Amino acid sequence: MAESSCLPFGLDALVSALDPARPLVIQTHDFPDLDAVASAWGLSLLLARRGLASACVYRGRIRSRSLASLVSQLGLTIANEVFPRPEEGRLQLIVVDGSPVNGNVSLFDGDLVAVVDHHRATCQPPCPYSDIRPEMASCSAIIEGYWKSASEPLPADAATALLAGIQSDTDFLSRRASPEDFSSYYRLVSIGDFSLASRVVRTVFDLAELDLVIEAMRDSVVRDGVFWAWIKGPCSQEVLAVLAEFVLRTEEIQAAVVAEHGVPALPS
Repeated sequence: MAESSCLPFGLDALVSALDPARPLVIQTHDFPDLDAVASAWGLSLLLARRGLASACVYRGRIRSRSLASLVSQLGLTIANEVFPRPEEGRLQLIVVDGSPVNGNVSLFDGDLVAVVDHHRATCQPPCPYSDIRPEMASCSAIIEGYWKSASEPLPADAATALLAGIQSDTDFLSRRASPEDFSSYYRLVSIGDFSLASRVVRTVFDLAELDLVIEAMRDSVVRDGVFWAWIKGPCSQEVLAVLAEFVLRTEEIQAAVVAEHGVPALPS
């Protein structure tokens, strides 16, 4: 498996792979989270500093309450559709926080030019530029590194979004994180709105969903150190993660399987 083989990394190398005469979109994985959207928006703003206009897009839908809040409060622009003008030429696609070779990105019609991701790839994506760093815990930290290496001043709202992306994917640096994630986090704290980012990341469900979590815990099953539960939906995607992370704090539980209602029955 080849990873991170298209060197060097960074804004200049990425820009050199793009055609300034063709329309450009930055696409996240199909059901985006905070890290994905923050990365797309942060990269879009940075490419604009090089005269390259781009749109942030995704397929599927936004299921994250935290993400919807961040999009609203910061005025982020992202859409789940593309309206290319035929006279402008075929779309160029940059994928962030995902990869079509991993099956989590349904590409819009166009040419894949770049992939920037922190997830391990099953194989090298078919594009001129790829920056894949599975040792890092967030794509937002990679994008912040692009800003730093390009010596471009990062706007406060973009810093807030990237900060939220790192907070979300690392649970405020309490999960696995690389030195680069820590360094990016430190720099972003001094620029972005830490209070806003933290509040958005922590506000993941409402009282009705809290009742669903309580019901799921009451009906849960633990077998051989594995916690099994389903939550009666619809619910935001964070609800599943919050329940799983909560029960993993129990000494006797080594793994947690939590799904929205409609999955096969739990083990008896």
